[in-house]
Amino acid sequence: MQGGHCSAVFLAIALALLIIVNLGLVFDSTFLPDIYFAAATNGSLSLKYGVYGSCLQNTKSNSMNCTTPAMGYNIDLDQVVALTGEESVEMLLFRIDLSRPMQMHKACIVLPFICALFAFFATCTGLFSGRRSDKIPCIGGLFALVGFVISACGLALVIFTFMTMFSDYHTAYNTGTNWGTSIYLYGVSALMFLFGFIGYSVQCWNDPKAKEKYREYLRQQQLYLRRRRRRREQKRRQMEEAAAYQRGDIFPYSN
Repeated sequence: MQGGHCSAVFLAIALALLIIVNLGLVFDSTFLPDIYFAAATNGSLSLKYGVYGSCLQNTKSNSMNCTTPAMGYNIDLDQVVALTGEESVEMLLFRIDLSRPMQMHKACIVLPFICALFAFFATCTGLFSGRRSDKIPCIGGLFALVGFVISACGLALVIFTFMTMFSDYHTAYNTGTNWGTSIYLYGVSALMFLFGFIGYSVQCWNDPKAKEKYREYLRQQQLYLRRRRRRREQKRRQMEEAAAYQRGDIFPYSN
């Protein structure tokens, strides 16, 4: 298996993980409601944040109120008010300055979708990496490298954003914090991007005719050894014939 094909496998895994991350909290069936980045908890209430929306879950009543799925969604302050038990949004903003976390949240929440696009393009490139052209694995390596940088930076930004925002929640209202499955899936996808980049790099810098050159080298070595054995055999025969001639014997190799 060539390096490009191995990279396609790694990048396909990254694509599958990123699809799961992107679909978290979008549908209220199967395991998707449990796929989220982080959640702020306060008693029986849990405010979960995903890629396309947030959901306020009440474990006592087994109910979940979610925002409309949208890319780059804003933080729903009404959900934060319900979580913290504050009187109004105005009182919430008076006690907590959410301007900076809201800006960072809007930026970091879009990156998983961009990473999924790069994973898709890099995986498709791996399907054609077996051809003779060196440009195809190099293009795939570029997609994988950009995807790794975006996913790694996006993961760090997501962690920093929610740590900052939930720290303000905890200071003002003594809420708790739970990290969701999406954080780990996001990190594994970044690692798969890195493995894919390494595989593409190996094939990109590898000589397509390296195997043929190595086989030609072995063939030349075998021919050299045969000629060397033949010369040694001829020299040995000549020495035996010379010795037999000096003794007056019949040449051992004469007819």
